[in-house]
Amino acid sequence: MPLLKGKVPTLKEVLAIEKKGERGPRMWVAGIVSTLEKFTTKTGQPMLFVTIEDLTEKLELLVFSDTIKKKPEIWVEGTPILVGGRVSWKNDATKFLADEARLMVLPKDKENG
Repeated sequence: MPLLKGKVPTLKEVLAIEKKGERGPRMWVAGIVSTLEKFTTKTGQPMLFVTIEDLTEKLELLVFSDTIKKKPEIWVEGTPILVGGRVSWKNDATKFLADEARLMVLPKDKENG
């Protein structure tokens, strides 16, 4: 399934990407943080397992310490985020390896300013 340039795919589209090797192409995904679990790696670094959702699906993100440190304030349940990284199919589990994240600013309602 080709990804359209300039378009953030739905999570359903991301999960339908044909598996070629252990990782997919670099892309952006968007969703609302629905769950967040904090872990510490063997080296003592923080790590997050984050689930994001859109209207089509859920996707689990792996977020390592370097990415957490760049924007720690956005890793909160209920936050709409835009995440850059790659899909991983290691051990037959689909995950998204996040290497960049941004707060997704939603447009204001025109009637309520």
